[in-house]
Amino acid sequence: MARIAYGHPEGEANDFLDYWLKRQGWGLISATYPGDHPVFASPKPDLSLEEWAFALAALVTETVGENGERPIIACGWSMGGKLVFALTRALRLRGHALECFVSFCATPPFPRIDGGSLSPESLLSNGLWNLSAGKRDGSTRDGRWLEELLTIAGLEGRTIIEPCAFRNHYRTNVPPGLWGPELEPLFQGEQPQDLSRAVRSAGVFSGDDYPICAAIVPVDARDDPQ
Repeated sequence: MARIAYGHPEGEANDFLDYWLKRQGWGLISATYPGDHPVFASPKPDLSLEEWAFALAALVTETVGENGERPIIACGWSMGGKLVFALTRALRLRGHALECFVSFCATPPFPRIDGGSLSPESLLSNGLWNLSAGKRDGSTRDGRWLEELLTIAGLEGRTIIEPCAFRNHYRTNVPPGLWGPELEPLFQGEQPQDLSRAVRSAGVFSGDDYPICAAIVPVDARDDPQ
């Protein structure tokens, strides 16, 4: 979950981003969308990008106040990049400006229109995106994530996140609407979207919603390309 930025109870703080931000005088707000992890009373499979952006903007305002004087930088990983335009709009409505968005190899918030070769994804009975189902080169996401944890442990000479800690503290299935607008169906049985609707949802041509962007891109051959 979002604790990938600040760690788990048995972990070492300096293995995670929050520790280093604090040393530079920065605070961190991290939030996890309501999936099927036991920490939530119930999942919210119909959560949209706009709803999640407004919820995050409310959390930011509750934390730093309403005067808009604190600099705000957003970081997103994986499909977290789909949120950046909606988050910029939501923060502006509350009097805040997003100074920068840092992509940690995050999917950009544009609708996919090329009919790429991605295999169809599936939904669970609770309506959430079944992340375990996605296969690439014969491996599921869960399998690839565990392989990455082992690779990191080998590089560091020690375990950073135990597989059981990953399952208990980090792993959750997610609301499919947070994947953002797509023309080509991503989920089994999903209908294609209208181009104009997808473009409006993504804010593709809304220049006011473009913050300064930076990217941290993995270059190791073992990194999973996005």
